[in-house]
Amino acid sequence: SGDDSHTETKIIGVRQGYTRCMCLPVDNESFIVSDEGLAKPLEAQGAKVLQIEEGHILLDGFKQGFIGGCAGNIYVNSDGMTDQRAIVFNGDLSVHPDFEAITDFIKSRNILPVWFENYALEDIGSILAIE
Repeated sequence: SGDDSHTETKIIGVRQGYTRCMCLPVDNESFIVSDEGLAKPLEAQGAKVLQIEEGHILLDGFKQGFIGGCAGNIYVNSDGMTDQRAIVFNGDLSVHPDFEAITDFIKSRNILPVWFENYALEDIGSILAIE
């Protein structure tokens, strides 16, 4: 009994510290990254990758924050009936120079990008949803 489906886990070795910080998983096959050292190995494994400009994200006490630390995957109830997968950003994503590419990439996966205008886009470590 039970579900026969399984998810294959791939381990990809990279020479990069702060790997999770510089990478925002959009879904199991799509990633937004701010580092070429992550983009190339992911693409070599067949992943869809959007490489964005580094910076433009605040992190208290540091020169810059990272895309992986200012966002996360959640579900939102957008119509009162159906849960919609979303990526929520801590702050105003529209100020990032790659705003249109980021939102288009996310929407192309049938995921809703959500952000908060009038707040600085800030790295808070990550956003994790617990069911």
